[in-house]
Amino acid sequence: METPFGVSNYEIDYPLFLKFFRFHNQRGLRRYVFILAYILIAVGILSGSIYFLTVGFNESMLRLMGILILGLLLLLYLNWVYPRILYKYARNMYEVPLTLQLFTDYVQLDAQGAKYSGKSETKYEALDSAFETDDMFFMYLTKRQAYLLAKDTISPEVAMRLRSILQAKLGAKYKCLSRDFSGKNRKRQNI
Repeated sequence: METPFGVSNYEIDYPLFLKFFRFHNQRGLRRYVFILAYILIAVGILSGSIYFLTVGFNESMLRLMGILILGLLLLLYLNWVYPRILYKYARNMYEVPLTLQLFTDYVQLDAQGAKYSGKSETKYEALDSAFETDDMFFMYLTKRQAYLLAKDTISPEVAMRLRSILQAKLGAKYKCLSRDFSGKNRKRQNI
């Protein structure tokens, strides 16, 4: 039986879930949509406030300001309140002791909880994509489901070996978004 080159024991607590939620929601075009929405809403509210101060109240402008404020509240809800609600309702599933074992050809996840337990093995080639940030590895099984691996639960040697395996097995589907040793950001580049 093959021995793993790296093992990580953890539970998905709220801070870890929030890292995944925010990373997942800021991938690709979604990142720019949220940034653009915040900018447009801020400019709209600022220009509407200046209009109120200089011209006065106008019913149509008041409606537009209401819509902009509702849009801002919706964005704040989606980024700050909604993740907590999602975590709260799935807490029993997330707060289970997990063991992630890294092998040369595959990754294995063992869950041992009172209500949920199981084992899954996935070959690296079968991963949809993988991302490395300064403090995490996100190995996506599908577009919405991923293995989470915090770098503080493994040694730097294990992280380096996993990085080389993901690069070799996934090619362009592996993206490193972390900073290199010189401090320069290697955004959206393969190592």
